[in-house]
Amino acid sequence: MFLNEIKKRTNNIFKNQIVWIYRLGLTPNTATLISFIFTLIAIFLFLKSQLLYGGLALIVSYFFDILDGRIARTMKKESNLGYFMDKSSDLFRIICWIFIAMSGNVPYSLALGVVFTNAFGFFIGTSSEKLNFRTIKWLPCWIDPFILLAVISGYVVFFAKLMIVTNSFLILTNVFSIIFLNKNQRA
Repeated sequence: MFLNEIKKRTNNIFKNQIVWIYRLGLTPNTATLISFIFTLIAIFLFLKSQLLYGGLALIVSYFFDILDGRIARTMKKESNLGYFMDKSSDLFRIICWIFIAMSGNVPYSLALGVVFTNAFGFFIGTSSEKLNFRTIKWLPCWIDPFILLAVISGYVVFFAKLMIVTNSFLILTNVFSIIFLNKNQRA
């Protein structure tokens, strides 16, 4: 969908640097593991109400999340295990909102709303990709990085509400576009 289109269009950017990073020994799965570790660090920091430092850990996590896919595509090292690890790491970043709620920075109901809309958008995006549904290529399924704006700015409740509204709109738009664009396909 949206991210796949960006990946295709930017595949050759930094290709030499990606090859160099791979030759240094950073494999796609290692980059995913590093991303996951920084997500766990962010969770720990969120539990300690250290939102800014947790947000910085998430920035590092997102960086390695982008890097793992770049390395895999550039070096032609894509695998089912890597796909599973990457999607699992993505889901852990989504549940960071629960830990922000546990620290008292946002109500649980709001955190659960964000987690639900993020997870459902994630499901729509990955399912439509795996099932080769026709979609609106430029339309994302969910907006996960708003969490960075929330924890770094301190306006956690505002960005949580914004994520729920934005994700709900994106989910509905994607579901209707999938139905409309694939109505003539047989299962």
